[in-house]
Amino acid sequence: MVEPQYAALMFSENCTVCGIHDTSMPDPYLRVRLCPPCRNIELISWKVTYGLLRNSIPYSQHTKPARHSRSDNQAYQLRAETEQNERRMKDFYDKGDMDGLVQWARQQHADWYIRAKEGDDLLRYIISSAEQYSRLLEDMKTERRKQIYEGLKAKGWKERDFNFWRRSLHTIKKWRSLVEIPEPLTEQTWTDMLPTLQGLLERNRDWVLEREKRHGWDQRRFKVEELLIAFRRDTNPYRPIVDVLQQPSVRTGLLDDVEKALAFQAPFPDTWTIAHWCSLTSLYRSAGSLENVVKLFDGKRDTITEKISKWRAEAEEQLVQQYTSSFPGTTHSLLNTCVIVRGSTSPTERLPDNVRFLLRADTVFKCDPTQMYYGHGRPGKSYHFPNIPGLQHYPIFNEIPLWTEYYVGLDKRTLQPYVRHCLKEAIVKALLRELDMPDAAHIELEYMGKVFVCGRCARGEAMEWNEIVEHYYLMNKEWVGGRFAPDVFKTKHPVVFKHNTHDLELSASAEPRVHISNQTCVPPSLTMGCLICHWIKNFRDCRFDSMDNVREHMLRVHDATKPVEGLHFVTEACLSDMLKATGSQLDDKKGWEEKWDSYHGA
Repeated sequence: MVEPQYAALMFSENCTVCGIHDTSMPDPYLRVRLCPPCRNIELISWKVTYGLLRNSIPYSQHTKPARHSRSDNQAYQLRAETEQNERRMKDFYDKGDMDGLVQWARQQHADWYIRAKEGDDLLRYIISSAEQYSRLLEDMKTERRKQIYEGLKAKGWKERDFNFWRRSLHTIKKWRSLVEIPEPLTEQTWTDMLPTLQGLLERNRDWVLEREKRHGWDQRRFKVEELLIAFRRDTNPYRPIVDVLQQPSVRTGLLDDVEKALAFQAPFPDTWTIAHWCSLTSLYRSAGSLENVVKLFDGKRDTITEKISKWRAEAEEQLVQQYTSSFPGTTHSLLNTCVIVRGSTSPTERLPDNVRFLLRADTVFKCDPTQMYYGHGRPGKSYHFPNIPGLQHYPIFNEIPLWTEYYVGLDKRTLQPYVRHCLKEAIVKALLRELDMPDAAHIELEYMGKVFVCGRCARGEAMEWNEIVEHYYLMNKEWVGGRFAPDVFKTKHPVVFKHNTHDLELSASAEPRVHISNQTCVPPSLTMGCLICHWIKNFRDCRFDSMDNVREHMLRVHDATKPVEGLHFVTEACLSDMLKATGSQLDDKKGWEEKWDSYHGA
């Protein structure tokens, strides 16, 4: 590229084609500066070419049509150069001058290699110049901003008043249009803009002061929350239980070999109740340092402790009364308040009688739907103290409730639905007798994890404590007075259920109700399933590992002496796929019922 051509390309602010004023970046490879209309006309998509002129036409990705997509990675070439090359090629072909064509094509390649190298150099220069220009502009902005701030500070404004970043976009743009521009600040400019600047600052000062007030309020509120969280943790009366459960076991076996985090907190009132007792909101709503907040909070610790103890005692007394209301002639003096953790009563000996009774594993609550208040609790779900809705709150200040009847203190209405769950209590007592842990705390059984195996099922899968209790509950709730209650079959010939395999009253000679899993124990491979039980929702997973066990189940439960495959049982490991294995005639329950009646001649 000769010097005049270079100077015109780099320093002229005119379109190379039409000559109008244009300040866009020159293209170092196409060697043109194009205005938007000319880019749309003069540029065409670059395509890979083969043969003598393979990729010898200059192309670039730095100049694109004005209407291109942002994700457009297409390269472009000049229409004029493309058409000129096509004409030259046509001339050579028309003349049959192949030697001239080859020589010309080689020169085109050589020229493009030189042009591409020069383009790389030009691009580096353009980028470098842009960076230098950008730095120059930034320096000019910085100097102007500095002079404006100094002038404003001399008139009494503070650094914090210049913070517009969290204001509206309109306000920010207005401020920056005066301060953040790369122009020198003259005396006349300063005089003209000062009233506008001060008007913006006056409105911004009130906003900044309110924001700082809110920020200080938030910081003090966060500190009060931190203090309450620490208070809740440090004064937790159940801490001895947690410490014992998390100690390395002195015994061996899965019963004690557990290591995991344990969160077990005593009931704690909501923060607004505590705030009402002790005026906690005044600690953060009034101005003061964080150190002062800590000092004032420390002065309220005794009051908080006393109020929370009373609140807990009221809740515990209410729950015990509701639980024991179904006991025939039972008084508090007859309550079993012995609760054992890791084989000892020491972790719970300092707790009140009501708490020890409530922490027992066989103290199981349910939610009475007729007594529910404002949706507290879930009917059918079992609950264990202290994890009962209305008793556990995390120390955080949300907005004060909007409803006018907001109740400060223990709202007995929220605890009213929780009553004794008689069936689950009986299940827990039976399982604990089997484990020789009659006085166990529920939290210890939960903490043991997936170690409990049902002795009445062939699955051999380990479950968590709540899971195995629920398993027995579902197995037993279908039986009323020793009779299978659900009427789920519409068959002419009766479908027999004569024996509850999970009956809690089975003799000691029967299979154990539950046992602790052994790490070396491998669950059996279950290859058969009961088709009759499959149609009962809670019995659906009735599976076996041998034909002998299938025959025993059929005889004991369904009074079937000669079970038939496809009618009484299937040889499929997964009962979810059972229907596919038994044929199209059993693709629904009605089809099975028809086959059942047909088999029995009904």
